[in-house]
Amino acid sequence: MGFGFGTSHLFENRILPDKTLTFREVDVPFLRSNNTVCLAANSLDFNNDGRLDMLLTNTLHQYLPDYHDTLVPLNIFKLPQPQYEGDRRMFHFLHESWHNANNGGLNYMLLNTADSSVFTPMNIIKSGLTETRWSLAVGTFDINNDGFTDVYIANDFGRDDCYLNEAGKQFKRQVGQFYGDIGLDTYKGMNASVADLDGNGKEDIYISNVHHAMQAEGSLLWMNETKDGASKVDFEEKAYSYNLLNTNRFGWGAATGDLDLNGWQDVMQANGMVDDAWDKKHEKAHDYWYYQAQIARTGPEIHSYADKWADIRGCYIYPNEKDRISLNLNGQGFADATEQLGFTHEANTRGVALADFDNDGDLDILVTHQFGAPFLYENEIKGHQWLGLSFIGNGKNTNMDTVGTKVWLKYTLDGKPQEQYREVRLVNGFMAMGDNRLLYGFGNGKVENLELVVQWHNGELEVIKGLLLNKYHVITQMTNNLQ
Repeated sequence: MGFGFGTSHLFENRILPDKTLTFREVDVPFLRSNNTVCLAANSLDFNNDGRLDMLLTNTLHQYLPDYHDTLVPLNIFKLPQPQYEGDRRMFHFLHESWHNANNGGLNYMLLNTADSSVFTPMNIIKSGLTETRWSLAVGTFDINNDGFTDVYIANDFGRDDCYLNEAGKQFKRQVGQFYGDIGLDTYKGMNASVADLDGNGKEDIYISNVHHAMQAEGSLLWMNETKDGASKVDFEEKAYSYNLLNTNRFGWGAATGDLDLNGWQDVMQANGMVDDAWDKKHEKAHDYWYYQAQIARTGPEIHSYADKWADIRGCYIYPNEKDRISLNLNGQGFADATEQLGFTHEANTRGVALADFDNDGDLDILVTHQFGAPFLYENEIKGHQWLGLSFIGNGKNTNMDTVGTKVWLKYTLDGKPQEQYREVRLVNGFMAMGDNRLLYGFGNGKVENLELVVQWHNGELEVIKGLLLNKYHVITQMTNNLQ
């Protein structure tokens, strides 16, 4: 688990060896000895050795940058006392740019060895993870279909980082040719959710963002057109044309999944910044930007110091907004169906988890609330056909969780050939983790000739037939056992 303002921790789930749900903390020397300001971490098999490695990101500086003679961990709840008159070094840790901040923390690739208690950090230069941006979310997927998992890191206050995995040796950051291209965007990436949204067999990536006065940018939607084996990515940004800008909202976490079971993956977006629920100071909450508009427009010599910002207690910033459910219109765009689906709460939400909590074959929605209890919505769709899949790797060349495994589901629907593509991953959003089972919808048409093609990560290709609709199946590598 990532930790803000302290050391991060790794907990091992012991349910398989101990036959009961318990967690044991694993002592990882690197984690024990490094301060972290970590809001995002994810796991992938970086070097295709069959073991899951960890990508650990840092949002802010890990250590206060103006203390040059010693490492002073950044902890906003325990800042150092001034050592001389006018000493303000302890306040210098905020973003130095609104559109290209590069004074965040380092990101680390921790390689898993045969001894699961040891994760070895790659050298920063060798790994290629040299950017120091305000990282908030990590998406994993094989962008160029070369068999190695790539990553997209969403960063606040400026450019995101898209990295191609070069044969498990290093990451290479991808940069477009023009202002606004991938790697050259200037927006405030909060979330990274991956899914094939247009049905072309390549996964795309949705990045949450802000769309309000002073920050009317909107979310990003990178549609993947990268050729197999290419050394450079090919993405086209289509949030506006696909109606996924998330206008007039302060976006945070998001999730992708087939909510209406029609065979196309939809987008669920959490919104809302802060209100004064926890720190009431006035009879009526004040607008924070009224006080801070001028500070926000100053240079980094002013706005990167925390003591220059006003007290936010008793104030609000774009509070209690509606979340959004955007239904996929057969890969051609999205329609806002929030009101029609009764998803009407107004709050300051953050993480989104899509999971079939009641095992009835549809995705329910759990949304976390910054200042209150989470919201849980049960999906009550009726009459649609579905198929649920979970996978178990052999634990040798493919990790047991099968992260990185690619799945093509082929079939005919009312006589017409169809195909849905997914890739198995762990985290797929901001500060939330949904159902790792793959859930497919087929609408209510006639489904025939169902065939599952599985490319096990770093393993062989398998073709599986005979799957029954409207149930969950567990597929174990090399055995074809259906349970």
